[in-house]
Amino acid sequence: MQRANEILTQGVRGILTHGVGGSLMHGVRGVSTQGVRGIVLASLLTAVVGCAGQQQQPTTGRRVQAEQAARVGPGDPGATGAPAGSATRAAGAEAASSSEANAAPMPEVRGAKPVEQLEAARAAEARGAHEEAIEHCKNALRRDEKFTPAMEVMARAYFRLGKREFAESVCEIALGLEPRSARCHNLRGLIALRDDDQARALAQFQKATQVDDRYGPAWLNLGAQYLEVKNYKEAVSALERAVGLLPQRAEAQLNLGAAHRGAGEVVKAMQALTRALQLRPDYAAAYFNLGVLYLDAQSFPGMQRTEQLQAALLNLGKFKRLESVREQTELAEGFIQSAQRELEKERRRIERAQATKAREAEKAARKAAEPKQEPKQEAAEPKQEAAQPKAAGSNAVAPAPGAKP
Repeated sequence: MQRANEILTQGVRGILTHGVGGSLMHGVRGVSTQGVRGIVLASLLTAVVGCAGQQQQPTTGRRVQAEQAARVGPGDPGATGAPAGSATRAAGAEAASSSEANAAPMPEVRGAKPVEQLEAARAAEARGAHEEAIEHCKNALRRDEKFTPAMEVMARAYFRLGKREFAESVCEIALGLEPRSARCHNLRGLIALRDDDQARALAQFQKATQVDDRYGPAWLNLGAQYLEVKNYKEAVSALERAVGLLPQRAEAQLNLGAAHRGAGEVVKAMQALTRALQLRPDYAAAYFNLGVLYLDAQSFPGMQRTEQLQAALLNLGKFKRLESVREQTELAEGFIQSAQRELEKERRRIERAQATKAREAEKAARKAAEPKQEPKQEAAEPKQEAAQPKAAGSNAVAPAPGAKP
């Protein structure tokens, strides 16, 4: 709240600059706290937009990892990837951005609300004209100081302009009016990521899904954050929900594939990454993740190891052709060389195995072709009868009949 109070003070000063009064609280007395907030939001815009020449464009975010993937950002919810890696490898490719209007339906605004100004702000936001979007939000809040949909757009515009503190303060005011604003909780999670506060980011994404369980971008970001800490079970659960709510978002399929890969579910990972490429045929990050999937998997159903490695080389090569960031292409080249070495090693192993098999077959064939030899027959001599008279011519004389020996 300290920063919010500072913003409120700056807003009051902005009112004074534009001639509302001559003292700090002049023109504010008698106005409710919510009224002050509404005035501050409108005046704050003028003070900040007037510094357009000093605006710092936000960073594009960290690179998408082989295991980590894209997050859905504010308004233009493209990727603000987060660092993570597979258990063995990691490399990146930045995801492209697209309109939040395509990611999840905006809440319907009913009643006598400044709808025209809100729609103009959303249109400006969609084409990247964030200063113009802020001006339209300013006009909307002049008509209704409690109009939180305009505050949501305004906060996102500030974030895209690199004004994170202003975005945070506007979110705080909006949540004070509407605590169930999933968009503000999601945006605060992204702000926390830019501030490198992973725990707060996770808590904000969780809160966004709790207050609106049909807000797809929050589920996608929550899943990406679970990937960050390698909680693959929770990542798969959150990202399956994201895919159901954002069926046309390639980022959701990419993250789901990364989660399945981390969980060791290679077939499901391949299926999700293939769907990502069906949605976006030039999606470099999906090619990279597929390449690493085929390279790292110990085995892949229905594929020989050489086929796996060839698939890895094919996908990593496509990534390298699509990716323009030098550091990423160099990293991919390292994986390509690793796959080539493994492929050559596997081919030599197969050649050796085939040669051994051929030698064994040749040996067996030679043995089968040798002439068969008859078994040796032992000549058995007939045994003579045990009691045979001695042959004639012997010196012994046979006794005469009746004679005594």
